[in-house]
Amino acid sequence: MKGIRSETAIDSDRSSLDVKPVANNDSNEENRSDVLSDGLMDSSLIKQNVAEKTNSSDIDLEEVYDYIRVGVHAVPSLSNLHIHIISKDMCSQRMKNAKHYNSFSTSFFVDFDDIPNLDPFDKRYNSAYMTNLVGKKSLVCCWCQKDFGRSFKALKEHLSAEYNKRFDPL
Repeated sequence: MKGIRSETAIDSDRSSLDVKPVANNDSNEENRSDVLSDGLMDSSLIKQNVAEKTNSSDIDLEEVYDYIRVGVHAVPSLSNLHIHIISKDMCSQRMKNAKHYNSFSTSFFVDFDDIPNLDPFDKRYNSAYMTNLVGKKSLVCCWCQKDFGRSFKALKEHLSAEYNKRFDPL
């Protein structure tokens, strides 16, 4: 399961965390569907779908649910709202640079289940603050909190060692 990655796109007419996805690209107010409040997008359903695709009877589904993160970026990188489904190990060839790592390991990544309960004054609504956080914050291991400054290469080597220590014995 190392480095699980998937994305689901949902058409949206807004570009911040206060997103009301539009069903079937229909901008008619009566046909809008708030996917979050209608319960159509529940992270547990997404996690269940990913877990079922592992095709292994050896895997405890609760462990898979805990291992998978579902969320969005506080400052969207695309015009459509897209939901990231990632593994917690952060150990993937797709993790390409320090900014990319910080976009998933800091408050810039908003857990999907937290979106409906965000305080209107939450700092994640401040795009300048969030962009600065991702671009300048030190790289901190998501497992042991060791600080690597801005050395992405050292962090990647460390994440691989952490993965091996935690998951290879399984």
